[in-house]
Amino acid sequence: MLRPMPIQNTEIAALLEDVGRLLELDEASPFRIRAYKNAADTVRYLKPALEEMVQSGDDLTQLKDIGPAIALKIEEIVRTGHLEYLNKLAQGSPAGLLSLLQVSGLGPGRVRVLRDKLGVTSVEALRDALDSGRLQGIAGFGIKTEQTLRSTLDDLPDQNA
Repeated sequence: MLRPMPIQNTEIAALLEDVGRLLELDEASPFRIRAYKNAADTVRYLKPALEEMVQSGDDLTQLKDIGPAIALKIEEIVRTGHLEYLNKLAQGSPAGLLSLLQVSGLGPGRVRVLRDKLGVTSVEALRDALDSGRLQGIAGFGIKTEQTLRSTLDDLPDQNA
C-alpha cells in the first residue's frame, strides 16, 4: 500500500543522500558511499516520478546508478515514507551530526574530527567550541577555517531563539 501523501523525487534523493553522509561519517566503504550519492543525484534529476514508476511495477534497476539494493530502498521509501536503513544508521550517530554537514567548511572528515576530539555533535556544540577556543590546535582547523565557520554560523538562525 502506498502512503497517502505523494513523495517527490527530491525527498527520496535527500534520504539517499543522508544515508551516504552517515556512511561517510562512519568511514564505510567508499564504493557504498558513492553508490548512495550517485543514486541520489540520479533520483533528484529524474523526470518521471519514482512513485509512479513503483506503482507501475517498473524495474528501477534500469535507471542509471540504481542497483537492486537501492531499488528496494526506494520502493520502501515510496510505500512507507521513510527508510528503516537510514533510521538504523542514524541510531548509531548523534542527531546533530547531519546538521553539522550543512555548515559551510565542514565535510565528513572535519565533522569526524570534531566529534572524536571535542565531542562536538551539533551546531550549538560547534558554536560553543568556537567561542571557548577549543578548535585552536586541532589539525585542520586553522584561523581561516575558524573564520569561515564563525561567518557561516552567524548566518544560521540560532537554534535556541
